[in-house]
Amino acid sequence: MEHTTSPLADYDAFGSSTTSSAVSVASFHSIPTNEPSVQPVYVHTDAELKDHYKDLAPAKGKATHGYQAAMVRALKSNHVNVLVQAGGVKAVDGLLNDTMNRIMEEANFLAQRSGRKTILDHDVHCAVQLVLSGTLGRDAQTMGQRAVDTYDESSKE
Repeated sequence: MEHTTSPLADYDAFGSSTTSSAVSVASFHSIPTNEPSVQPVYVHTDAELKDHYKDLAPAKGKATHGYQAAMVRALKSNHVNVLVQAGGVKAVDGLLNDTMNRIMEEANFLAQRSGRKTILDHDVHCAVQLVLSGTLGRDAQTMGQRAVDTYDESSKE
């Protein structure tokens, strides 16, 4: 019986060739594979989505804390066949809570520094610019202003 060796048997633990110096470590790591680089997308049925999101949805009459319900609603309206695990929702909810707390603390500090006891929209705009830097802050400010304008228009009707 003939003993066959693996093609990787010619390499030591550090990826260096033990037989010939013609093969470099770079060519060793760039061996082409026939596997697709993108995994196929599985489309979930309505029943699967309903079963998945029933644990994330709050019970009727139960007070909700945080942004979990809004996140699930936004995800279901924008990405119908995408599932998110409860742990992922809780992690993003914690991130949003922390960010909102930072913004409100900064706005409170700005209002107190100006000698006021009331937080104005200008304080919140400045706090957003300070907490969320760069383009993220500008985009958040624009979207927030658009949401306030939409709310004002709908409350006038």
